[in-house]
Amino acid sequence: MKKKDTIFDFVFIDGKKSEYPAYLEEVLPCIAKGGLIIADNTLMCNKSHSDDDVFTVRSGIDHFNGMIADSSLFTSTIIPTESGMTIAIKK
Repeated sequence: MKKKDTIFDFVFIDGKKSEYPAYLEEVLPCIAKGGLIIADNTLMCNKSHSDDDVFTVRSGIDHFNGMIADSSLFTSTIIPTESGMTIAIKK
């Protein structure tokens, strides 16, 4: 992906939970100002996954949530569904 040539208005993140911070870092330069980011499973508490242990999953999700909570970059909220859904708008 050429970051300079590709701009997105909307990104949906739903993948390996421990990699959420890396996904966000990768797409952040490509998201337009006012662009929408939605991420699934951002309140996963103590749920294990076959590809990661609980600590690794929780650590990745916590780091991602901290990145999204940066009010200088985003306006965001987490909808408290069973496993959480983050909605963020890039400033």
